[in-house]
Amino acid sequence: MRDLPPTATLRAFEVATRHLTFTSAAQELNVTQSAVSHQLKHLEALWGLQLFECGKALRLTAAGVALAPIVREFFMSIEATLGNLREQKSRVRLSVSTTFLRAQVAAATFAASLSPAPRIAGLAGHHG
Repeated sequence: MRDLPPTATLRAFEVATRHLTFTSAAQELNVTQSAVSHQLKHLEALWGLQLFECGKALRLTAAGVALAPIVREFFMSIEATLGNLREQKSRVRLSVSTTFLRAQVAAATFAASLSPAPRIAGLAGHHG
């Protein structure tokens, strides 16, 4: 994993691949065009690959085309996983043991059968 750059560098690459201009990428990232350019040069040096061709328009190289969807999926996967984890955290979990409930009902029924009140009421009905 020593070839993995900082997340900010990967983010600059991902945004630049969508916009294909350093200016638009910089606006989305709220940094300068120079900062995006430096991030991408750092990434190219780290990986030893040219990712963009600069000319009249910015274009991805074959390496850039191969890596762009992988980096984009990386960010999408992290966002989806974090969303799921936050959703699970906000849910209230209620766990009820039906075995425990059945035992409680059985105990209450048994206790009620031992109570003298139903038997006294029955006796009063026979003698009334």
